Amino acid sequence: MRTFLLILLLVCFGTAKAQRDVGGFFHATAGVSRPSGDFKSTSADNPAAGYAGAGASFKLLFGHKIHKQFGAFAMLSLTAHGVNSKPLESQLSVLRPNYSWTSNQSFWTVTGFTFGPQFSQNFKKMAIDVRLAGGVLNFISPNVVLNGVSSAGGPDAKYQIKDKRSSSGIVGGGMTLKYEFKWSWVVLVNADLFYAKPVFAEVETVAEFGNQNPSSSFDSFEQEFRMTQIGLGIGYVF
Repeated sequence: MRTFLLILLLVCFGTAKAQRDVGGFFHATAGVSRPSGDFKSTSADNPAAGYAGAGASFKLLFGHKIHKQFGAFAMLSLTAHGVNSKPLESQLSVLRPNYSWTSNQSFWTVTGFTFGPQFSQNFKKMAIDVRLAGGVLNFISPNVVLNGVSSAGGPDAKYQIKDKRSSSGIVGGGMTLKYEFKWSWVVLVNADLFYAKPVFAEVETVAEFGNQNPSSSFDSFEQEFRMTQIGLGIGYVF
């Protein structure tokens, strides 16, 4: 009988320890995405300028501890960055000084999965996760439309850079600080860094002036994406 009780206690202890050493978690976050480098540049002298403004980011993350503090994660993300079109309007005003230019609202968008290893450290009701990320994401360039009104009473003009899809590998990393407030539910703050350089092939640019036939040109370019993202969210640990 004593042997049976001893074995039962050992099994219970081992099970409890295993539950502390392994387990899963789910996070949902929303926040801001800050561009940098060529992605943010609005310089007319920079052929790699992305004209990206501040953006928004949404993420769903699932992770699982494999052994003690070490585990893995997979994350679905959606990021959108508005295009800062004012510098484009100014550049066209130099080329066509007799026109006043206005632009539509357009966006860079990034979607897809990233995954990788993760290290977690618990502090009573708090925990810190540190992760390295890789994967392949889908990118869509903005559909930029600039409309020109002649100050001399001439015909209207239109300049359009059409959207294009691409995909590319991405590297990055991130950190999560979370606090358990009740029944394994946590509130959290995320910080992530991502870098990619997809190629957009045969992007069409169309210029229209009055009753003239539209002229089209095609160009391929490599666009740097460098983003720092901070978000708040909620999660569940199991």
